[in-house]
Amino acid sequence: MKGSVIVNRDGREQDIPLGLLELGPGFSDAELKSALASLLNTPPETFAAHQVVRNGGKIRVQPHTAATDRLVAHFLVWAALFFLIGTAQGVVQVMPDVRRWIMSTGGAGHLIDPLAHAHVNLVGGVVMVAIGASYYLLPRVLARPLFSLRLARLSLIGMSVGVLMWYLSMVALGLVEGRMMLAQGMAFLDAKQAVQPWHTLGFVIPASVMGVGHWLYIANIFLTVFRRPKIVRKIARSGPAG
Repeated sequence: MKGSVIVNRDGREQDIPLGLLELGPGFSDAELKSALASLLNTPPETFAAHQVVRNGGKIRVQPHTAATDRLVAHFLVWAALFFLIGTAQGVVQVMPDVRRWIMSTGGAGHLIDPLAHAHVNLVGGVVMVAIGASYYLLPRVLARPLFSLRLARLSLIGMSVGVLMWYLSMVALGLVEGRMMLAQGMAFLDAKQAVQPWHTLGFVIPASVMGVGHWLYIANIFLTVFRRPKIVRKIARSGPAG
């Protein structure tokens, strides 16, 4: 039988000619997994949770994407939460009194809209959906797992915590500095200086956390695409293929 099976275990791959597995035509995934376990002298349940991806004469047996799919669901839940926050703010800030307050406080109001509002919708909503979608699609397109599920989890933490910190920081700074401007007649730059170093920290810390989340995601994607698992052993045919 022509073709081969690429078996992925613990991030390592083995290339096994199909002829060594002594499978009949039209074999099922279960039969393939059983034959692999027998050939490799491993317990029958070794490949029970693996998925089989067939691509012509090349078959891949790899860890199932269930763990990745659960992580994707977390990205989507966070995205939905951020969309909820963003749309709720959008409704509130178009009310005449609120709109007038934001417009009258200049730079302080700018922290609330658009900085807080835009980031919670675009980064917290749209970007989180895009990251989750790429984590879902890439293992299926490439027929191999993500390079690192741990990096994916850390990118989720960085993005969700960073966006939430940014949103709360921008709203808090906008409210505090805006009230100082209206109550004390201060210019925006004076109000900003009065709350230092919190104004600077309110930008730097959340942006850094978001940045880490972004870069972990980018690294994971590039490593998944371009760093293929090393084939540690290619099992040779013991005789002519059937």
